[in-house]
Amino acid sequence: MKMIHVRRMRGLRAAALCSASLLAALPALAQSAPATAPGANTSTTGGLEEIVVTAQKRSENLQKVPIAITAFTNETLERKGITDISSLGKFAPSVEIVGTSPFSGSTQVLSAYVRGIGQNDFAFNLDPGVGVYVDGVYYARTVGAVVDLLDLDHVEILKGPQGTLFGRNTIGGAISVVTRDPGKTFSGRGEITYGQFNRIDINGTVDLPLIEDKLYSQLSFSSKTRDGFFHYLTYPGTYQNDIGRFVRPDDTHYNAAGGNDTQNLRGKLKWNVTPDVTFRLVGDLMISNDQATPSQLITAEPGLVDVYNACINTPAAVLAGGPLGTLCNTPRGLPQPHADIPHQILPPLGGINFTDPGNYHLPFDNRFVPTQRDTAYSTGAGYSKVNTYGFSGTIDAHLNDRIALKSIAAYRNLDSRFALDVPGTPIPIGDHAFTMKQFQFSEEVQAIGSFLDNRLKSVAGLYYFHEQGNLTDFVQFAGGLLQIYGPNRFKTDSYAAFTQQDFKLTDKLGLTAGVRYTRDEKYFKGGQRDLNALANKLGYPLFLHPDPTDPTLYFPQTDNSLKFNNVSFKAGANYQIDPRILTYFSFSQGYKAGGWTTRATTPILTAPTFKPEKAETYELGVKSQLFDRKVQANIAAFYTNYADLQVTVQQGVSPVTLNAAQAEIKGIEAELVFAPVRNLTLSSTLGYIDAKYTRKDAGTTLGNQFVNTPKFAASFNIDYEYTLASRGSVVFHGDYSHKSSIARDGENTPQLITPITDVIGALLSFHNPTDVWHLDVGVTNLTDERFFVSGQNQSGIGYIGGTINRPREWYVRAGFKF
Repeated sequence: MKMIHVRRMRGLRAAALCSASLLAALPALAQSAPATAPGANTSTTGGLEEIVVTAQKRSENLQKVPIAITAFTNETLERKGITDISSLGKFAPSVEIVGTSPFSGSTQVLSAYVRGIGQNDFAFNLDPGVGVYVDGVYYARTVGAVVDLLDLDHVEILKGPQGTLFGRNTIGGAISVVTRDPGKTFSGRGEITYGQFNRIDINGTVDLPLIEDKLYSQLSFSSKTRDGFFHYLTYPGTYQNDIGRFVRPDDTHYNAAGGNDTQNLRGKLKWNVTPDVTFRLVGDLMISNDQATPSQLITAEPGLVDVYNACINTPAAVLAGGPLGTLCNTPRGLPQPHADIPHQILPPLGGINFTDPGNYHLPFDNRFVPTQRDTAYSTGAGYSKVNTYGFSGTIDAHLNDRIALKSIAAYRNLDSRFALDVPGTPIPIGDHAFTMKQFQFSEEVQAIGSFLDNRLKSVAGLYYFHEQGNLTDFVQFAGGLLQIYGPNRFKTDSYAAFTQQDFKLTDKLGLTAGVRYTRDEKYFKGGQRDLNALANKLGYPLFLHPDPTDPTLYFPQTDNSLKFNNVSFKAGANYQIDPRILTYFSFSQGYKAGGWTTRATTPILTAPTFKPEKAETYELGVKSQLFDRKVQANIAAFYTNYADLQVTVQQGVSPVTLNAAQAEIKGIEAELVFAPVRNLTLSSTLGYIDAKYTRKDAGTTLGNQFVNTPKFAASFNIDYEYTLASRGSVVFHGDYSHKSSIARDGENTPQLITPITDVIGALLSFHNPTDVWHLDVGVTNLTDERFFVSGQNQSGIGYIGGTINRPREWYVRAGFKF
């Protein structure tokens, strides 16, 4: 399927010009800016609202925090039509977020990148590069991390390493979701949305006080259902596809992809134990039973599929003798079935199209490349079934006017199954399925202090984290010539101690120093097999197998352990030029633990490991609010030294993780907001990233572009509210997002490079005079820009498959509150 993309650069040039002009004008603007005190939400002439963030473990005005942060309020996200965190990357400079990953098929995998650092592989042996936190609780797995923005207060995206206060696996940054506290009065709100593809979203929340001034409760829920936009066609003719005859965790197959059926529930209790002690208990549940993400064949290439084609189209007698004859003329499946290993034995492929014309097997080639948009010929399993739940208890205790203690204890559980036919064919050429189960427990204790007449702000704490679980791979390649069954078990214990001190040396000059010590202890046991014993059939010696008596076992079944110790530092200075202009410089370090490569498609005798990766970032920034808060300009420039990159690359049939390179990343970000009058707000963002490998290790196949890292990104938003004679109002919102080309894999496969994209969204909303109800009409991807957001170049098998973005979609929404 060919896609045509039109380059529209006007928005990018305008944003760049606006950024440069405003930066140059800041000194002059500062002289005329009134020195109004922070606190009021708006000025009498319609200034910008103050946003309070908790990036430094205490509540602060966003403009007073010397960190590059993009913050979104609940109202902002509603106007953009955003209901989960996977779409935030459109409007945050230097941020790219995809709500899936290559070959997983799951709609609940968060592949987040900030300033070129992240992770787009869902495997249990890999940690995310951008940490996700909900009310201070860390989500360790990328599976199940597409957090629903239910009853939201705000979202913070912290950029650059957050190793001091947030810790491990925030080497690129952190996404912090802060939900709303229960209200003090009985109240509620609800919304229902109907849209294209039979979309029906329902959400609501109720605040119910239980004991006046003592105990408050809140219950929130959401339900999202939508038909798939991507359809599976029936390939013409009569053939045998072998679908459903292999070992699978689940054979669910829909006639479409891209559909959703997800429910969320969250309950909160807030107990004011004493005037100085507050306890919050939160429980949440998500049940997702979605169709798989859409995937289609982009092109067929040489690989193991050539052996498959030769097997089915060559008479068995001609194949006799030699490795090819052994491979083609023996049954597909476990040679000697074991009671504890799932197995299924299928007939040989050798000459099958000659021996039984009624059992015709289709060859694999480019005949399966779809000619219609949003279609494929897949008959394989495709689904995303992800269930998560968790509980957290938070205690806030003010010991006196200077010292407060905070404790966050949390438990989370993940149970998931997901599957995808990557090339989207009617034969099992690249059918993937996975199960992942995980639970985690964490405890964080913080001491937060203010000393020396509030000149010294202090944070110190201890952190403990434990997780364990399993990931099992079920993958069939090339008609079952390779049948991966890979049970893997994992366990991690992490300990940390941290502190950060912010000291006001003068009324204008502040200094920051922080340090965090982390110890990670990881345990792993693999058991990957090829149920068809391909290596042995091709003549691979049995003495080079982990178990010479078992030709199916490829991974050594030994207990493996690794331990890592890390000390990360932060230092910085900030200078308040004017009450409305803050400048800062910072140095910060981040760290992501090492681990094991678990995917083996040939026998190996030891579990291959990879080292931790580390980043050091220097950042220079300015935050300003000018002209009675009508203009806000936040600009940051950064340089990152990025060492021992953990990169997933294709080696033969296996996607493996290596410490493949060293790199440096330079960039600049700008966020500009202008509110000239009370009812009009204009905003834009601009991001430029120059990410380069300074060294590539021998034998790697990395391209020059970083994964999920556009060089240029810009956005523009307009919000205008018109007051009607009836005192009701009409609100118009429009947004535009521009991104330069994006590589979706480490090798920079040309077919998987997203070209320049320009995506537009709009919303028209009517609010009644008392603002008790509202009615919205909106559209996303207005110009129907289509491009691949994920994919895999499976060079060892012989195909490239890709996942396409969603098309233009309209919706209407009605909401009320009481």
